[in-house]
Amino acid sequence: MLEGVEIGTQIIGPRAVNQAVKMIAIARRHVAPSDIDLCFAPGFVPPKVGGEERTVIEVALEARHPL
Repeated sequence: MLEGVEIGTQIIGPRAVNQAVKMIAIARRHVAPSDIDLCFAPGFVPPKVGGEERTVIEVALEARHPL
C-alpha cells in the first residue's frame, strides 16, 4: 500500500518546478479513486551546482488517507 510512503526530490529552475507541480497534481488525480491523497511540502536548498550557487527547491511527497 502507498500510505506512509515518502519520497523527495530536488528541482532546479522555474520550468522544472512547474513540471513537478503539474506531475503532483496529475498523480493526485490518479490515486484519488484508491482513497489516497498526496501531500507535498516544498522548501529551499541553497547548494552549489557546477561551482555556481543556485536556488534549488526540495520537495517532500507523502501518500496518506485523506482526513
